[in-house]
Amino acid sequence: MDDSSKEAGPNSADLISDPTQILQPELSKVSKEDRNKAEGQTFESFRVDRTEQARKAEAEELIEAAKKLHRNPLLAPEIAKRAILLSRQRRLATEEANRQERNWIQRRFSSGVGRVLATGVEMIPGGLGPWGLGDFFTLGSAVFGRDWSTGDRLDKTGRLISLAAAIIPVVPARPFVALANKIRRHGEDAVHAAHTRNQTDLAQNTKDAHGALKDMGRLLKRKKR
Repeated sequence: MDDSSKEAGPNSADLISDPTQILQPELSKVSKEDRNKAEGQTFESFRVDRTEQARKAEAEELIEAAKKLHRNPLLAPEIAKRAILLSRQRRLATEEANRQERNWIQRRFSSGVGRVLATGVEMIPGGLGPWGLGDFFTLGSAVFGRDWSTGDRLDKTGRLISLAAAIIPVVPARPFVALANKIRRHGEDAVHAAHTRNQTDLAQNTKDAHGALKDMGRLLKRKKR
């Protein structure tokens, strides 16, 4: 075979080692916007998959904890501690997600406008029996998983707090939610501080949780009179 036949075309090994030579014309037809869109969809599906995996792992952990508690009731304090730490983890993740997805309107509402609006709604007369208009808005927050005054997401414990605030008659929902969230935050942080042996944080969070509990007691007593 002469040398001209060897120079007739590219070597098959070269084509395999550099496949971009074949795909480059097709890749050039894909716009940058389409590539960014595809990457965004891939990231979103990955985030959804991670969320579903976290929920499944959380459910499996709770089932396993219930089985252990049934076999040995003496494990109740340890299981309660794990549940509180898990609730704290969910709270921090939800707070971070809210910070990342807020637009400028939500930032204004969460910084103060939403609180003023919620207080104004609480003062509007009307409602159904001992439940005021703010109770029904708060019930919507529990059902849909979003704070109606700020648009922030609520985790499971936050939705339960909103549900309790909406169901309890006479007591205004907004102050109840604020105090309950304060009790939850400092209580969870106190348990985490005890778990990590941080005595300074433990003392401070215990003091703050105790103060919030006293404020909650005064709120409930004042409305019973």
